Amino acid sequence: MSQLELAIRMFLQLTVILLFCRGIGWIGRRFFGQTQVVMEMVAGVLLGPSLFGLLAPQLQAWLFPRQLELVDVGGKIGHPSMIILYALSQVGLVLYMFLIGLEFNADHLRGRVRSAGLISGAGIVVPFVLGGTLGLWMLGRGGLFQGQVGAFSAALYIGSSMAITAFPMLARILYERGLSSTRLGTVTLAAGSSDDAMAWCLLAVVLASQKRQPERGAADHRGRRALRRSHARLGPPVARALLPPTSSAPAGSAPTPTPRCWWW
Repeated sequence: MSQLELAIRMFLQLTVILLFCRGIGWIGRRFFGQTQVVMEMVAGVLLGPSLFGLLAPQLQAWLFPRQLELVDVGGKIGHPSMIILYALSQVGLVLYMFLIGLEFNADHLRGRVRSAGLISGAGIVVPFVLGGTLGLWMLGRGGLFQGQVGAFSAALYIGSSMAITAFPMLARILYERGLSSTRLGTVTLAAGSSDDAMAWCLLAVVLASQKRQPERGAADHRGRRALRRSHARLGPPVARALLPPTSSAPAGSAPTPTPRCWWW
């Protein structure tokens, strides 16, 4: 494939994506009351193998090729046009998140850090518990996990995956609704960002523990030990920041220990 053919393919992809997203977005806003970003996600599904590939598989494979065959060596690599399209999408996402941070008004968080933290905690605990329960159920079904994955690792992986928020979509919805610069939007963005940070850290712990495919017992033991250490270090300061202050203790009495189990 020459550079000219690659450039034509890339600009054709961008044209189809932009026009189709605008058209689907207009339909969603006009008839379903949905935001543009939600309909853009729907447009991506429709342009993929779910609909476009089902109705016109050859045309879809030509417009969005997944692999490029190397005739000389007889191998396959990722298609250059899709690699460039992926890189452009990442640049656009980074620039958009930069604009979100640029418009973030930290003054709206004064006196509401505790509220944002509690909202973030609630947004993690519920999907984490439900996802962990689902992970234990999936572990008993053959073929879903590798044989060396233990119950603790499976529950932690599915739970942390379910707790991750689609933060760019949240920010885009708030922006389209005109709420990004309001007090409610600022608290929501702060809660969503801390939610994502904690969930991604949990997911990183799970992936790191399974990177070398250790034995089931050793992986579970290391995972529990790492969580206990982080729990002991982060629990007290987080609890002091989020929990309401207790009444002052009488002079000479021993201080009340900070509870460590409230967020677990």
